[in-house]
Amino acid sequence: MLTTDAALVRAIPLPTARDRRSVTVTFPSHPVVDALFGRLGGAQPVADEAAFDARSLSGLAAEHESPKGNNERIRTTWFDPANSEALGKALDGLLADLRQPRS
Repeated sequence: MLTTDAALVRAIPLPTARDRRSVTVTFPSHPVVDALFGRLGGAQPVADEAAFDARSLSGLAAEHESPKGNNERIRTTWFDPANSEALGKALDGLLADLRQPRS
């Protein structure tokens, strides 16, 4: 638990933020945070915290790969049933941990 009235803002910066060419998703919008990420490529505040929740792995893949592109190639060759199940369990565990209230 924080003993301050400081605003808490969630952010998902990507590695390209270090090169100042990445839009960073934030919640909630906050002028200081938006200005910080604005200098790193832009801030994209989302309307609600649920927007941070992960979609299904297949849904994420479909939204972020080109047909016959590199991402599709890795997904279809490396993500066999065993690897897909292991990754799914790891991501589900991470999401469950992130949803736990902080004490």
